[in-house]
Formats: sequence, C-alpha cells, structure tokens
Amino acid sequence: LPENTDTSNPVKMGDIAITDPDGGANVVTLDGPDAASFEVAGSELQLKAGVAFDYETKTSYAVTLTTGSVSIDHTLAITNVNDPATVHTVPAQNHIENSDSFTVDVSVTDPDHGEAKLRNETLQGTYGTVEVSDSGFTFTEHSSIDSLAEGQTASDTFTLESVDGTGTAVFRVNYTGINDAPVADAGGDWAVIPGETVPVNGTQSSAVDQQETLT
Repeated sequence: LPENTDTSNPVKMGDIAITDPDGGANVVTLDGPDAASFEVAGSELQLKAGVAFDYETKTSYAVTLTTGSVSIDHTLAITNVNDPATVHTVPAQNHIENSDSFTVDVSVTDPDHGEAKLRNETLQGTYGTVEVSDSGFTFTEHSSIDSLAEGQTASDTFTLESVDGTGTAVFRVNYTGINDAPVADAGGDWAVIPGETVPVNGTQSSAVDQQETLT
C-alpha cells in the first residue's frame, strides 16, 4: 500500500480460506512482530483502522496467521510517495544601492530522505540576481539599480523552491536609490587658443539617476 493510504477505516488485506476435512470450527490467531496492527473480521484479514504509515521509518508489516498446527505468513509492503516539503518563511530584505552582496540561510524540511534542501538555480530580478544553493541564497545587485534616483524605492520578488518542487517560499528585496555622480563627456580633445572662447557641447557618458539632467 502507498504510505498515504487512508486508514481511518479498516483496510481489507485478503480473504481467509480454510479447508479442513474434519470440519469443525477453525479459530485463527495472529502473532508476529506487527500482529497488533491487524485483526481478523469474519473470514477477512484486515489492517486495523488508524495505523499510520511512514515509509521513511517502516517499509513493511509482518503478521502470522495460525489455526491449529497450520500457519501462514503475510507481509504488507509500504511504498513511498513524495511527501510535501516546507520552505520556511524568508523575511523581506532591504538593500541600499551600491551595497555589498549578502547571503541568507533558508530552512527546508521534508520527510523524504535527502530532499530537505532548495533547488539550485539562478533567479533574475529587475535590479538584482539571486544564486540559490541547497541551504540558502546569495543576492547581488544589477547595474540597473543605478537608474534609481536618490531616495527612490523599488522591489523585486523571488520564489524559492524545494529540490522536489513540492514546497515554495516567496520573498522580496526592497531597494533604495542613492545619488550617483554623473560623468561628463566633452566630445573629444579640443585645440585651445589662448584668449578665445571655446564652446563645449557635453553629453552624459555614464548611467546616472533617473530624472536627472547634465548641464
């Protein structure tokens, strides 16, 4: 049976058929390591109601049926299913433009052996990148964050996923812009004659904050 089988009611394991040339009553008793998980109901062997399966801790149940001098063994095999993982909540992260990269540890729980970890992947946002490892992530800002004006705010949302895809957690990075210094380009080299006025038409040559002009 799959480990997620509903056992709120007894589950039939099979019919008990006894052939006795002498006739008479044949009482079936149960023993063995897991006899307490089974019962005989009429001519059926049943798994008792409420027996909880967990493949990670127990993969089979064994019982011996005996009547008189005759006995037979029965083994119930439990099959694994993909138990859902939980990726625990990640609080929002605040990032000021031009700040260093940062790393955050993330907790994942999963009943399945070896699956309590994150899917390794790269997540791209508008203003930053998240590199996901088994147990957390590292955030690095993009150069596009330079477009934020001083005090301007923005945010990216990223989704972390468990390695088996059954659990996710969404977190946000909040950005605040700073005042970037513009760089002027005078258009090249100029020959200057002493005493004469030199007209210069400048342009922006590097990324500066939004809504700022160079004069």
